[in-house]
Amino acid sequence: MTEGNTRLAWAGARVFLLLNSCDVGYGSVDEVEGFVLAVARGELQVPEIAAWIEHHLTLDESGQQ
Repeated sequence: MTEGNTRLAWAGARVFLLLNSCDVGYGSVDEVEGFVLAVARGELQVPEIAAWIEHHLTLDESGQQ
């Protein structure tokens, strides 16, 4: 069941960002999978998670959040 929960968490995060005129840009599915699984395993602390998201955050075309 963990696999489904991680996919749902990722989808929920993306929807939240999209509703706020943002998205997460990333190089590959493998990169995101590694990140999401590290979060699920408890290997990352909140500041590390926030830093990853901030590093990969993209704004909508108007440049507004």
